[in-house]
Amino acid sequence: MTPQRDRFIELQSNLLDELFALAPGEDQTRRHFEEMAIETYDCLVAQDFTHVSPFKLETESAFNFLRYGEKARSLVPGDLLQKWRDWERDYPKLLERNPRLELHDMLHSISESHDASSWPAGYERRIQEWIDSGELAAIPFIDRHGIVNSEFFERLRELRRRAGGWLYWDDEADCVIFAPEPEWQKVRAAQEAHAAAQAAELRRQQDRERRLIEMVKSAIGDTAFWAELKDREREIKRIPDGSPEMQSKLNELDKFFERYFKDAQGENRDIEIGELISALRWRAIHEIKFGVPEPLPGQAAREPLLAGYVRTPAERSYIERGPTGQLHIITGRESN
Repeated sequence: MTPQRDRFIELQSNLLDELFALAPGEDQTRRHFEEMAIETYDCLVAQDFTHVSPFKLETESAFNFLRYGEKARSLVPGDLLQKWRDWERDYPKLLERNPRLELHDMLHSISESHDASSWPAGYERRIQEWIDSGELAAIPFIDRHGIVNSEFFERLRELRRRAGGWLYWDDEADCVIFAPEPEWQKVRAAQEAHAAAQAAELRRQQDRERRLIEMVKSAIGDTAFWAELKDREREIKRIPDGSPEMQSKLNELDKFFERYFKDAQGENRDIEIGELISALRWRAIHEIKFGVPEPLPGQAAREPLLAGYVRTPAERSYIERGPTGQLHIITGRESN
């Protein structure tokens, strides 16, 4: 026994717990697969085969032993290899007996086709709605692998009826869970409410971004304000970093901004004055350095509209115009 072996057994057991929860009454089948998996692990490790992951039930999965490749298969005795081949032969019968498990496999295939992930987390309800609608053409995901046809769709519809509920990813349990239909409808309603709240928050952020950009553009268009800001930046540039005079000038600059924006609140109370200072100071510094308000060096392709500067030299805030013309505010730390 080794810690690595113990860890493999733990992970394999956890995986089987999740899957066989969808196949009640299959205890003997589970024990058989678990014993086969551990025996295979022991054979591979004894032959210095590294990186053995828990084995999947699905015969087409890259984590099913028969998909490991010829080298791995040559490291196990013939009778063990035959067990895997028997599993491949009998697996469809296990699915036929357990519609929830087969439904799990099909949703996994959908997720693989959509974005190469293991589960369609977050859009399970869209798939359920599609199945219940009976409209094959209204596919709610990107079918990169071309798995969807009339046979696939009708099989999904049959499994949906036989399962008597639906599968979804539960963040708290950190696994896929089956919910009987009444429970699933409650889960689905909660997911819809959460999605609506997220959409509302996104709209709020987009509106805030728009108002921030309008305020910055308005300040730049104020000739007297803009000229005074650049004069102050030229003054600051001549002062040694860290000196008492530098701090005094920065404090004066803060008050200058506060005076200018004191009446510009109203609907913009959610916009911090520090954000405006960042965007306007960096824009002024850029104009002083380059003479004209052109894109920053090396960013011409993205056509930055504005850029923000904050007190710490390692940080920058940019208000940029993307390739489609949409404006973005980006704040981050510059690499050394």
